[in-house]
Amino acid sequence: MRFPNYSQGFVNRKHNFTIVLLNDSSFEVKAKINIEDSVNSIKWDKGEEHRTITPSETKEIYRSSIKGKIRGVPRDSCWIFLVEKGKISTYSVSSDIENYPMINYIQKSDGDIVSLNSTSLENMVSDNEKALVLVKKGKFLKAIEKYNGF
Repeated sequence: MRFPNYSQGFVNRKHNFTIVLLNDSSFEVKAKINIEDSVNSIKWDKGEEHRTITPSETKEIYRSSIKGKIRGVPRDSCWIFLVEKGKISTYSVSSDIENYPMINYIQKSDGDIVSLNSTSLENMVSDNEKALVLVKKGKFLKAIEKYNGF
């Protein structure tokens, strides 16, 4: 996958999410993931009732798209959505991954999922000189593309 130009900014729209709770019960809500707080949440109103769900209360959340099921798994204070599987896989905290994904987390092979930053990415691409040069220039997504062979 080639990562798009981010000129349109970060996208985080309302979607029909199926929320699977820790007890395996599930329900659907039309809502937007609140990514502004230190702990992400999904908030909605149902008549007089106001509900808020956080990642720690769920096994997963998902929504449907033209490309299929977009699944978010809880991670500490957010849900993460797989954007692209590769030598280095990429993840976003927004489920809007089809056109303008915002990459927040990365994973090399089956290793730990870590925050995308210069240190974590340098460690992952240290065996690829061209990708390492791109990381040092601050071109993280280009470095991932180079490392993944795109």
